[in-house]
Order: sequence, then C-alpha cells, then structure tokens
Amino acid sequence: MKKRILIGLVTAGFLFTYAAASAQEKESGCGCGDDSSQETEDCLEIKSLATWVVESEIAYETKDGNLYWWLEGYDEKARKLADAGDGEALADYVREIAANYRFGSESDEEGFIQWVLSGKPWLRD
Repeated sequence: MKKRILIGLVTAGFLFTYAAASAQEKESGCGCGDDSSQETEDCLEIKSLATWVVESEIAYETKDGNLYWWLEGYDEKARKLADAGDGEALADYVREIAANYRFGSESDEEGFIQWVLSGKPWLRD
C-alpha cells in the first residue's frame, strides 16, 4: 500500500515537472539538444522518469502520447472478479472504467481495455 502511494506521488511529481519543463521549453525555445549541461541533465532525468512510467506498466499510453492510469482504487474489485474466474464481469468492469476516461478514439479505448485485461495491473505491487 505504501509502495503504491509512493509510486503515485513520484508519478504526480514527474507529471508536474514534465509539464513545467515542456512549457519552459516552448517559451524559451531551448531543449535537450542545447549545450547547457544543466538543461541536458534535466532532460535526461525527465526521459528516465518517462521510461520508468512506461516500463512499470501502471499507465496505458495512446498513439498520441496520452497516458491513462490504472488506479489503485480499481484493484480490489478487479481482483475479486479475477479470483472468481468471472472473465465476462471483469471485462464489463474494465469497460466501465474505460467509459470514465475521455479517449480520443474508440481504438484508444479498446487498446486500454486490452492492456488492462492482458497486463492485469491489479496484480502489481
């Protein structure tokens, strides 16, 4: 439980940092290719955090780069349905979760559903 809270806080911090860095990059015109060693270091840190988010498989990334999170609050019900072997009810539950997000397309929504059902994020600690 504490680990998931810590992951959530780190992820939220990353998103705020990334948003601020992106805004600054657009305003100043500087980016990861500049000569400034501090800016290069910051860019590498942001890239490594982005890689961690993708590799930890706690978020589904659409083709246009939007992230949709599997939240800890979904775990208990998903775990109960999976343990009961009720695949149809589990799929319905995941569709209900997906309906709460605002996906850009139906294929993004279906991709999220398939990602959840195949990856089983409720089993991650």
